[in-house]
Amino acid sequence: MGLLRVICFVQVARRVQEAFVIVDKMYFEVPDLMKDAYWDQKSISLPVTEATAAFKKVHFPGSAAQVQ
Repeated sequence: MGLLRVICFVQVARRVQEAFVIVDKMYFEVPDLMKDAYWDQKSISLPVTEATAAFKKVHFPGSAAQVQ
């Protein structure tokens, strides 16, 4: 049973190392910024479906919301 654990650990460690290499290679490859349909809107409302309507909450603005 000990050998199987070592083999599994080596496989997992190899996959984690590969993932870090991929992230390191792609870290500075940022996609271009493109305007979308909501680019110029100051405030947008997200679409709400019947399934997500129950989860919609009114957020408390906080005590410093009116400070100018």
